[in-house]
Parts: sequence; structure tokens; C-alpha cells
Amino acid sequence: MKNKMLLYIFGYVLIQLPLISTAQYSLPDGWQEYIYTFEDTAHWHSLSIDTINYPYNSWQIGHPQKNTIDNAYSQPNVIITDTIDSYPPNNISVFEIVHQAQNGFVEGGVAVFSGFYFVDSDSLLDYGRIEFSPDDGTNWIDLLTDTLYSDYYNWFTEKPVLTGTTSGWQFFGIQLAGMKEIFEIDFTTIIRYRISFISDENDNEKDGLAFDDLHFKDYLLKTDDLDELVLVEISPNPCREVLRVLVKKSYESNLTVTLFNINGELVKHETLLNKHVNEINMNEISRGNYIIIIKNKNKVIHRQKIIKL
Repeated sequence: MKNKMLLYIFGYVLIQLPLISTAQYSLPDGWQEYIYTFEDTAHWHSLSIDTINYPYNSWQIGHPQKNTIDNAYSQPNVIITDTIDSYPPNNISVFEIVHQAQNGFVEGGVAVFSGFYFVDSDSLLDYGRIEFSPDDGTNWIDLLTDTLYSDYYNWFTEKPVLTGTTSGWQFFGIQLAGMKEIFEIDFTTIIRYRISFISDENDNEKDGLAFDDLHFKDYLLKTDDLDELVLVEISPNPCREVLRVLVKKSYESNLTVTLFNINGELVKHETLLNKHVNEINMNEISRGNYIIIIKNKNKVIHRQKIIKL
């Protein structure tokens, strides 16, 4: 189940599903990611259920045994507003996850928060929130309702709807690396995620909200030490319809070119001919920022950011 989940996250918006495993394998040293599966305690030191400010906090970790939410995305455990009883009325329940910024946040690479949610609540009147702090809790941004900072992050799924009832587990994902453009984020910065569930005074005897397999990716795609004799030119940049890759040196085997979007997902993979101008069709690629990586066998020989207009 865990392996399937990892492939699903990497391949959520890919147009070439057979290349998903290549996208995972291609991540070089320097990338950081971890997953809260709620089955082990490897990262529980960074998760806290706030019972000081919210003494009647109903978040619990365990196997869900409720009328609607009766299974985990990956068995057996989730974090849920009570594993057995319905959520209480007139209540605010909060948990937080802390994370020290790595290359993705610091350099503007890949800084993705994703996972799976399951909700069963009174529509609109009882609801969940996902908040993000790029500065250890000084500022909090509600990622579901914010409009002030929305140009600096993007949901690459539909925004989670944390009210009403979903038909089983739903996937969500957001890219937050652009926050570095307006906040001073370095390797000492503490990033915080705060997830809340709020109920009104009416007891609806519903299950509430659950999350599973929360996935944190924070890395910058790096190159190996480059050979001074390697000569690769990429133009034009920005590009529209065609991207030209000029390889000025001969290799024993042809090179490969791989294109990643800002979420770290693979969108194109092709073979390059040595000592040729190679043309890459960009018509089917959406506008935005990308990272292009050229490899000789398994060694990265060129890495560059490009813009598709």
C-alpha cells in the first residue's frame, strides 16, 4: 500500500505514467522527504496534539472504528477526530506538524505538502482548516481561504473540501516553495502546518475528519560535479514551441533529457543525439517554470531552470 501511495503522489498529474518510477529514481542526493503513516513513530517528535489551548481536543491516532470512516488509507492507523465516538459539538480540535526548512523552501525548489483525507460532517457548519506558517508560527496562512499570498503557492490538486461527506479517501497536494519570495526562509527556519476541525453547537453524530499518509517533500534537484569538457547549450529560454539542446561533445552512448515541473513531477523524457542540435517539442507543455536535467547514463551532466511561455 505504501509503495502504491508513493507512486500515486509522483504520478498524480503526469501524462506519461510508465515513467513514474524513473522520476522517483532520478532524485539525486540532497532531497528530503518523509511520510506520516501513523503506523510507526519515526517522525512523531514533530507532531503535537494541542491539549493546552484546546483541552477538549478530539484528535487521536489509531484505527478508525466509526460508521462512515471505518478504514485507513494505509492500514491500520490514521489521525482522526476520535477513533470511535462521533465528534463533539461546540469544539475546536488542533494538531500541528513542525519541519525545519531544507533546500526546497530555501532555494525555491520542491516544497510539497500532500496526503489523503476523509471527512464526514455537517456541511458548511462544521469544517476543517489547513494552515501554514513559514516563520515558526509568527504568521499563519489559511491555505483553503487565503487570497493575500495565493500567487506564491499552488494547489496541484483540487483544494480539499473539509466539510460534508467524501466518498472515501481523497488525495490533496500543494506546492509551497514560492513562499521564499516573500518570507525570509533559510536552513534555520521552522515551518509549521496546523490542521483544525471546528464544530458548532449542534450534535450531528457524525464521524468528523481523518488524515493518513501525510507526505512532506522538501528538496532541490542537484547535479553531480560537472566535467569541465561537457558543453551543452539550451535555447531559447524562455521558450514557446521548441526547445533546442545543443550537445557539443561526443559520448559513448546517447544522452537522456528529463523535464520536471515545479512539483518535482516528471513531464517529459527523451533521448538526445550527441554532437547535434536536438529539438524538443514544447507545445503540449503548460506554461510555467521547469527543471531540465541531462544525463550521460546515470550521471547528471547538465541542469538548468527553463521557462515555458
